[in-house]
Amino acid sequence: MIKEYRSETRVDEWIRESHFSDWNYKGIMVEVGAATPEYISNSYHWRVNGWRTISIEPNPKFAEEHRRVDSEVVQCAVSDYEGIAEFIMVGEERGEGNTSYHSFSHLSEKKLENIPNDWKEAYNRENKEVVKVSVRTLNSILEEKGIDKLDILTIDVEGLESKVLAGIDLEKYQPKVILIENVEKTDFSPYLSGYQLVHKTIYDDVWVRA
Repeated sequence: MIKEYRSETRVDEWIRESHFSDWNYKGIMVEVGAATPEYISNSYHWRVNGWRTISIEPNPKFAEEHRRVDSEVVQCAVSDYEGIAEFIMVGEERGEGNTSYHSFSHLSEKKLENIPNDWKEAYNRENKEVVKVSVRTLNSILEEKGIDKLDILTIDVEGLESKVLAGIDLEKYQPKVILIENVEKTDFSPYLSGYQLVHKTIYDDVWVRA
């Protein structure tokens, strides 16, 4: 039992205490937009406590970091289509605060005007690199990994979360808890039939299966 939490605003601790208080239970957790395996990581707590965690991350540097710590990683972006797209990698600053500039990275289809005003200065001053990445749907990844049901799904893809939700059959995989970054105040309810919004942090929404 390792009571160490690495999610932003410790939302992983809230999920643990509210929905998975039986520490003997070892579930399946998938994070979309994994960034690094330890710093501001949604999967860290579950991985070190024996869960199967699948981290999906298009940044090749961060995907390699996951491999080095034996984190099960899929190196691609996730959306509602399959193909190749441009991915913009933004900075690699890892400070001590709640925001890490590398987390601004995004598929090029993102509308930049939707970046919150208090983040635009940091986003604009950071170095950027454009790379080509594979894009897949969650349905295809979960099928490839032989997963039938999910316990926790987290999505943090800088404003394109709705695209990720459009690419998963929630009736088939039935994640018990869905954590979605929502800094742009998006209404995700059209994509989450059968789920209830039960908790909010400054950045995230937590939905549970009704």
